[in-house]
Amino acid sequence: MNAPVYTIGIRAIDLVARIAEKVGELKGSGEYGRNLQQFMLSAILQALEEFPARKITDIFTDKLSKAELEFLEQIAGYLDKNDEITNYRAQLLTNKSDVSVKKYFAKLVEIGILKVEWKNKGRKYLINRDK
Repeated sequence: MNAPVYTIGIRAIDLVARIAEKVGELKGSGEYGRNLQQFMLSAILQALEEFPARKITDIFTDKLSKAELEFLEQIAGYLDKNDEITNYRAQLLTNKSDVSVKKYFAKLVEIGILKVEWKNKGRKYLINRDK
């Protein structure tokens, strides 16, 4: 069986860039600073490449049905870029009805993947980073 292919998220890459920037600032802009900055970037990238990255759906396979996992996978990319999603946006992304999307969101909130912000028409679902 082939191992699944994973990608490093844009947030991780952005974090590495900000760390390298700070290291460069701390050590000055001379050659020493640039070399240290390059070394740090290389070390962090190597560690990230060796780290066994997992997709969000891998973490919850025992708590979600196949359909719920598919729904989560369909909205995960959007959530990664936007931090929040509405019922309507999820309907567009998944081609599922309002009632179905509400059911999926209720389950994802119940097990702690998402949290709800606001009520009724302004309701948004956010990744629950508190867990």
